Amino acid sequence: MQFQKSWLYLLLGFIIQLFIGLIYAWSILKVPLLEEFHWTATQLALTYSLSICFFAFGGILSGMISDKVNVRARMLVSALLISSGFLISACLDGRSTVPLHIAYGVFVGTGTGIVFNTVISETMKWFPNRKGLCSGVLGIGYGLSSLLFGNISAQLIDNPIVGWRATYALLGVSPGFIVLLGAILMRTPRETMDNAIISCHMENMAIEESRNYSSKEMLHRFSFWKLFIFFTLLASIGSTALSFAKEYSITLGGSEFFSLNLVGVISVCNGLGRISAGILFDHCGMPVTKLSASGIGILSTMLLLLATMQSNLVLGSVGLCLSGFSYGYSGSTLATVVSALYGSKYYASNFSILMTHLVPASTTATLAGLLVASTGSYISIFMILLLFSLVGLIINLNIRKA
Repeated sequence: MQFQKSWLYLLLGFIIQLFIGLIYAWSILKVPLLEEFHWTATQLALTYSLSICFFAFGGILSGMISDKVNVRARMLVSALLISSGFLISACLDGRSTVPLHIAYGVFVGTGTGIVFNTVISETMKWFPNRKGLCSGVLGIGYGLSSLLFGNISAQLIDNPIVGWRATYALLGVSPGFIVLLGAILMRTPRETMDNAIISCHMENMAIEESRNYSSKEMLHRFSFWKLFIFFTLLASIGSTALSFAKEYSITLGGSEFFSLNLVGVISVCNGLGRISAGILFDHCGMPVTKLSASGIGILSTMLLLLATMQSNLVLGSVGLCLSGFSYGYSGSTLATVVSALYGSKYYASNFSILMTHLVPASTTATLAGLLVASTGSYISIFMILLLFSLVGLIINLNIRKA
């Protein structure tokens, strides 16, 4: 019975993640704002950067209060923030971008961070021996969100009967309702129930108990800072390549239709990377999963560099898909590595702290865009990213214990 219940909570977590991943559909959601209000790409890039920063802040906040504030209260707050952020954005008058920065950047970003951290940390408690699979399934939902709802949003925005304001309002109500539903249904397993779940998951298997490090203790470990740098470099590769995937494909000779659909395929690869890392972690352990994460990152940047030098659309498309796979793979790897190295007792807080690596990683894409604009070439970008992946490999090889 407990075993069946754990899978139901995983399904619930997947659905919630599928709805809150809309934060990464900003490249689609910003288009009507550019057209109607004539705001610059730089102004709207700041909105996205703020949303990533406050996503990290929301995750840390959720981790810090997880022992004092129950799951239901945290998810209720996040539902309110996400819904209000989209609804306020739907009422913009175009006089200033400040309301947008606050609504989408601060409210939506913080709310998404809170619920993302809550869902992952709480759902993984139901899967003590299958944490990799759990994080991978949840990651698929989050990764595929922009593909599914991004395309739906684009069609609604282009529909003259609906328009962008009604679409934004719908995006505020839908995730808010799902998160609210999750707040009602999701709960943490009691300690007595944990024992039953562990027994059910671990028949004929043995699990090695790791020491539980508090966040303060983790921050004083050299291994944490090596992990932080490693995942920052790895995430920089994926986020940078994906930020200009469509434009890059067109420069290699791809049509508008091909390039647009390639972005969708990359999102699928992102989801496949998350579940693949989770399954590999469960079967082969942390060292193999971490090493393969570096290998995939190196291979993707090498393919992209070679494709750029040869103007080869096929190689470039494969490289972009592999970059998407790498980005998802690293995200799922991080979720499991934190638990493996620092234990499960303080997981919510420790995971949220390490997730702040997305903040410096997101700035790489902005800097890359400026470099491409000034040089007119992608070669220097991919050379830098290849260097990132090689440095990351060296750091990765030196992370063996907490």
